[in-house]
Amino acid sequence: MRRKPDIKLQAVTYRSRLGFSLGPITHTFPVGATAVLGRNGSGKSTLLRLLAHLLPPDSGTLEFSGRNQKNMAPTTLAQQLCWISTHHHFAFDQSVRDTLVFGRYPWHQGYPKQQDEEAIDQALERLGISHLKPRSVREISSGEMHKVHLARALCSEAKYLILDEPSASLDVPATREVFAMLAAEAAQKQQVVIIATHDLLMAKTYCRELLLIRKGQLVAAHPSHEFSVEQLSDLIASH
Repeated sequence: MRRKPDIKLQAVTYRSRLGFSLGPITHTFPVGATAVLGRNGSGKSTLLRLLAHLLPPDSGTLEFSGRNQKNMAPTTLAQQLCWISTHHHFAFDQSVRDTLVFGRYPWHQGYPKQQDEEAIDQALERLGISHLKPRSVREISSGEMHKVHLARALCSEAKYLILDEPSASLDVPATREVFAMLAAEAAQKQQVVIIATHDLLMAKTYCRELLLIRKGQLVAAHPSHEFSVEQLSDLIASH
């Protein structure tokens, strides 16, 4: 039987040059959507950057479906892992289409094919932003830019999607749409989807598991049905 994807951290630690410490953290992220919760500065983004292979752990091991990340070829890791940060700003003027083509680089290696264009068109259509395809990323609103970032995730063939505050700056209907879409993608494509967010209601409604980070430590990890929004709010406020 084919193994389902997962990400496993075993005693992972990280210390920044500014002195912030994360971990040790031991946890396994299964197929489905998992929300990472916590106050600003608690370590949510640092944890996600470690998972996305953007920061090197100081100790411990990080495995993708049983394979140590240190033993995975860069191209393989790039194809299987998709990191989305809606705080990212583009230094160059480029079209939405070119932005998504670049996001699929691990598959086409600089030579986009028809299947790449089809994947891009499907992602834009699903998010209702097909009309933005020829537009410059500097000409669209922040809400539209958030959806472009999400389109990058949808048009990838990654097994692991890691998203840092994907609904920031979006209104309530758009936020609900984003979370519902990510949860559906995870179920349909058997993906591991990890979302850092401050939206407790959306996290509880659409994510199967909730993690609470406090001062660089994992202090709780439970199925979402075990908490009410009020309990989550109290837990975060108390730490």
